[in-house]
Amino acid sequence: MHHLMLCKSLVWLYLPCVEGFYPFYNISCCSLFGSTPKLYCELQDCPIELLHPPEDCNVNSSLSFTLQICRVEDITVEGLIKGSVVHFHRARTISVQSSGIITASGMGCIGGVGKGNFLDNGIGSGGGHGGKGGLGCYNGSCVGGGNSYGNSKLPCELGSGSGNESSADSIAGGGIIVMGSVEHPLSSLSVEGSVRADGEGFAETVWQNKNFLSNVSSIAPGGGAGGTVLLFLHTMTLGESAILSSVGGYGSPKGGGGGGGGRIHFHWSNIPTGDVYQPIARVKGSIYARGGLGRDESGSGENGTVTGKSCPKGLYGTFCVECPVGTYKNVSGSDSSLCQPCPAWELPHRAIYIAVRGGIAETPCPYKCISDRYHMPNCYTALEELIYTFGGPWLFCLLLVGLLILLALVLSVARMKFVGVDELPGPAPTQHGSQIDHSFPFLESLNEVI
Repeated sequence: MHHLMLCKSLVWLYLPCVEGFYPFYNISCCSLFGSTPKLYCELQDCPIELLHPPEDCNVNSSLSFTLQICRVEDITVEGLIKGSVVHFHRARTISVQSSGIITASGMGCIGGVGKGNFLDNGIGSGGGHGGKGGLGCYNGSCVGGGNSYGNSKLPCELGSGSGNESSADSIAGGGIIVMGSVEHPLSSLSVEGSVRADGEGFAETVWQNKNFLSNVSSIAPGGGAGGTVLLFLHTMTLGESAILSSVGGYGSPKGGGGGGGGRIHFHWSNIPTGDVYQPIARVKGSIYARGGLGRDESGSGENGTVTGKSCPKGLYGTFCVECPVGTYKNVSGSDSSLCQPCPAWELPHRAIYIAVRGGIAETPCPYKCISDRYHMPNCYTALEELIYTFGGPWLFCLLLVGLLILLALVLSVARMKFVGVDELPGPAPTQHGSQIDHSFPFLESLNEVI
């Protein structure tokens, strides 16, 4: 079993770097010595090696500026890992301690597919990615922000920047962080520290702590767009202090637009369903993909996306939790609107819906009676069950009346049989005011019953 601890003594793994292969991790860099990756900034397609990396842990052939930690079963991060593209491949578990930071913030593109634009006076709009960049405005004149791009269901793009690549006052988008792959997802991810792919911004923002711009520059670029955090995994735990972030950078104080939010995606593997269902995520920390703030008249960047793999029947949401009690979901998908209300006519008057492990995939939805005095399936009392067994109240009343009439006839016949005829030699005198004819004793019996 291989175990790798990336601790404070390593300080940080920063690109550009010296290419080489080490016993437990591989650091691959392109041969150029620029600090910003160039290969995929102008393309919208996903680098295939991030989704289906080669088994030999070599991604230098077509994916430049990649820091890859490969073929380590258990990884503990207590220090800083920083790179434009950070990839954990063929690992079993990753634990980011409270002091651990994995970041690709400000390591994306200065230009890019969603790069910002500039007014003639140097005021710039924000870069775009998961969300569109914010407007750059000055004295009522505005320029549109960078476009959004990429696939929210399986993102792996670099965030775009301010667009002024030839200027020293350029702003970069966020890079890419990938953990696991389609073929080799993580067994578990535990985060108490932070995993960030934020767009670059200014010192005033809480997301950045370094100002790269000159205070005397006439250029006022917008913020960079957030990058990508792509996680292939079975289960995840985010502690209270944990942060997963792909936010847009703040615009320049002189009027730059905010960068668009990036993309965070949880690609769950083998989601349990039915009676074997177990929660796949325990989230107490924070997950951010919002746009950066604009300055003065300028606009903020649009929020990015936080998505999860499509959930099976009965489950919904980014973390595939059970649909709420009283709803069911009979299709695949993650949107909460797919959890439909259970048909009201299927629920008895004295019943309430109950939760079922793994959610409800089909109707009728399960329920229980509100008290033990009522009996399933219709939640009737014992008397009501008897009444409805014979067709309901009206038919039961008709049946009861019929039984009373039959009982009266039986008593009348019994009276005629057991009362001797010799006791009645002739017609008995009728008492004054009596309406009973004693010559017909069965009528007297019927009268007594009624």
